[in-house]
Amino acid sequence: MRPSLWLFIVFFLSCAVFAQTPTPSPTPAFSVQELKPGFRLSFPDGREAELHSSTTPTIKSSIPMLMTESLCSNVTVLAKCALGLPIRIAYDDFVWTKNPDAQKLGKPLMRLLPNGKIVDLFQNTPSMTLTLDSAQIYGVQTITDPTTLSCDNYDWLIAGTSDANHPIIETWQGDINSVNLETGLNENQTVGGAFHMQLEKQGDAYTIGKASYFSELNGQLPALLTIGPVTMVTTAADHSLCQSTFTQDISGLQALNQTTSSTKPTSFPDPYFDLSFSAYTTMMDYLQVYAVPDTADGNDPHGVIQ
Repeated sequence: MRPSLWLFIVFFLSCAVFAQTPTPSPTPAFSVQELKPGFRLSFPDGREAELHSSTTPTIKSSIPMLMTESLCSNVTVLAKCALGLPIRIAYDDFVWTKNPDAQKLGKPLMRLLPNGKIVDLFQNTPSMTLTLDSAQIYGVQTITDPTTLSCDNYDWLIAGTSDANHPIIETWQGDINSVNLETGLNENQTVGGAFHMQLEKQGDAYTIGKASYFSELNGQLPALLTIGPVTMVTTAADHSLCQSTFTQDISGLQALNQTTSSTKPTSFPDPYFDLSFSAYTTMMDYLQVYAVPDTADGNDPHGVIQ
């Protein structure tokens, strides 16, 4: 047989064997168990970690609100208001609950990168802004300081009420301009607000009491805040319902969030809050990145969990 034919046969057989050899699948770094609320990470060597939170002290923020339009017949002056909104910012991280190194218990998980640098497990740890609506949304009492609404003119609020000291905002509706998944067009869509909001006069301002809050962006933006218009329905002087539209300036709150986020806490003592759908999706995306190594040999550029 010719040498060239032998070489061809050997090459063909080696290719066949190589093609039939299965590529090893990456071994997951950990398994994930949903605790409701929160998550537990279980590692093959018996270590475990759970999702905990740490919250800042209460911070008092003032959100400017400017009336741009009112359909209430008695309103002749566009009011300037401020929403006094106490907030707390919650940071989330996984902490060790089972680890042979006792010094790591209760401490956040870290990552050892291939270059030898040790960094946070999540470089951009998800955070939530907690306000007066958080007790309803997360089932925990997080804010006790009152939320206030102060304006230079209250005609839009009290003209049709029999008790000016206890007016009611029937609906507080915050919108953003985003793509409607059904139509594919940019439209104003309601993302947060409240129904039947009860107010009480306190000096020159009103405190916000009971209300039914809702938010499609739980944890990302409080129910009473929006980057789009805010529409409120109240009672006009003729006792009909009317609406007034405001703009909010939340740039100060955004800057405050960025400032506090630059100094991440090192202790996470609180149980994690109930996850909204958006927060749950975000967390699962994070876990997917770190649960399965990018390479089969375990040399993951994301690093090794410490």
